[in-house]
Amino acid sequence: MMVDCAIFGRPRPKEPHGTTIISIQLSPSPASLDRPWLTNTSHSAAQLGLDADLVKVELSGERVPTPLLQEPAVSAYRLSLWEWGRSDLAFAPMTALAVLRAGLRSAQRCLATALSAICLACLFFCPALAESTFCLKCLRVVVSQPIVLRGPYGDELDAPVSVIRTEEGKYRLFSANNNSFAADSTAPWVWENDRVLVLGKGRKGTSTECGRWINSVLRREDVLDGFVHQEEACNYAARQTHKTMGYAVSRDEGLTWDYSGPIIQGTEPPKPGKNTGEGDCTMVDGQDGHVYAYCLRARDWRNIVARAPKDDPGPGAWLKYYEGAWSEPGILGNATALGRIGTSSAYLPSIGQTLLIAIDAKLGGAKLSFAGDHVSFQSMPEPVALAPMPDWSRRSFTEILAYASLHDIETGDNVIAAEPDGTIRIRLLQVYVEPGGAHNQRYLVSRDLVLTPTEEEQAIQVAIPLTRWKERASDRRRTTTAPVVQGEIRYDPEVSLGYLMTRPPDGASSELIECVSDSRGHRDYLVTGVGTNECIATNMQHGYREARTAGWISREAGPGRKPLYRCYSAEQRYHFVSNDPSCEGHGGMEWLLGYARW
Repeated sequence: MMVDCAIFGRPRPKEPHGTTIISIQLSPSPASLDRPWLTNTSHSAAQLGLDADLVKVELSGERVPTPLLQEPAVSAYRLSLWEWGRSDLAFAPMTALAVLRAGLRSAQRCLATALSAICLACLFFCPALAESTFCLKCLRVVVSQPIVLRGPYGDELDAPVSVIRTEEGKYRLFSANNNSFAADSTAPWVWENDRVLVLGKGRKGTSTECGRWINSVLRREDVLDGFVHQEEACNYAARQTHKTMGYAVSRDEGLTWDYSGPIIQGTEPPKPGKNTGEGDCTMVDGQDGHVYAYCLRARDWRNIVARAPKDDPGPGAWLKYYEGAWSEPGILGNATALGRIGTSSAYLPSIGQTLLIAIDAKLGGAKLSFAGDHVSFQSMPEPVALAPMPDWSRRSFTEILAYASLHDIETGDNVIAAEPDGTIRIRLLQVYVEPGGAHNQRYLVSRDLVLTPTEEEQAIQVAIPLTRWKERASDRRRTTTAPVVQGEIRYDPEVSLGYLMTRPPDGASSELIECVSDSRGHRDYLVTGVGTNECIATNMQHGYREARTAGWISREAGPGRKPLYRCYSAEQRYHFVSNDPSCEGHGGMEWLLGYARW
């Protein structure tokens, strides 16, 4: 059983009688607990027999580490328990007593308070079960078809983007490359090219002389906190720059910013011909009263973390995590390396996990890493998107996936709520450059990650869709798991052919690769098995070049699997993939590639 409570308190009003509301939600369904009165999760004080008191208990809420019933303003705690375990939240014993001493006026209130008491008892007597019950291998992730949202650009999309929901209900995008811009949506998650400059480079000789990239925007009451990647002493031709992080605040929804100064700085000074410093951070509300910054340290290319109070995240407030404690100052302090797990962050309250994402060379794509304590990360063994390490030199014919950011679809924030059924839908935004594309051809692409916690370990955890697209102006098609850029040739998605795996499964499987050729008078996109040798450099009979790995499929038929046939249209001179051995009448079948999941 999972119990997830939030406990809110406020000072007793001057009047002799106030209002108390208890709202309790349970998973599994309250009805399964044979407590009919609990099936209605919102009860008035009268329904529960309560008189004037101070307590509100509900599922959703925020964990804020301030003593309950002891602050002059509203104070709040969130207590999250899994399998009668506890979170890392520190909860004062006096607070528990204050809650349990609330006057009992009816049997129903006894039940409600008893349930709260169970939560509290578990907090004190089951001290380490919460993290141990998070099962990384039990997660199932289904990835949506990638969609191009914005681009091409050369003077933005050089950092993770941030998204906020404005008071007018628009989604405001913050994107940067030396300078930071804002663009408003014309439809949900659709941004046209209109944009405004909101933060430019600083003065020469300052820590912002080479640029200010707004990497994260977090809402705090009536202001926005902006966390700014900044560079100085730069000579990009010599691969030299020095990175720090700064802080800015906006009172007009991010259209103008007041810059306060640096908040995170490494221990080493700028060096000629070197990439130095600490930066590239994204920030996330850890739902425990702190904002966490996950950063890249240039000297060893490792990730570090610092934190500051949520209500005061400006200069001087940051402490780095070092040797088991938040003890080193944000400026010039030491930090413990967390590994190579990425800087792009989110928090998932329903499972109590911080989430990071990074492109991992060994894994072959975008790796997800989770931590219940903000510092001890474990990584999924399968990427959620296939891609090589970015080659910014553009010497190789490869694609680039970089600068990921993770968002709640409704709010744009990186604290991501779960659906009523427990699934977690994450909008993943990444910067994309096509194979062979140039630096100034950067696109913003979107994928949805649907995370489903299960009770059993999954043999295959990640599924990515293989989609066939059709040209609008001709009968030609292309098949891919990659984003499709809309240039002179416009495409529409035609059919989803099934799901591929992002690593080889146990048992017989085949790796599918995507290749391209311009030798037929138009671009032909070929999906084929890796062993056909049609796309290697020594076999250029038809001029095909390998562009990317599409994914893995099974060689054997079975339940929940659909065949994939490689097809060719002799009339139109193009390749495509079909689930139909007759290729749906668009061409002839060449051979069976294998079986996708469905």
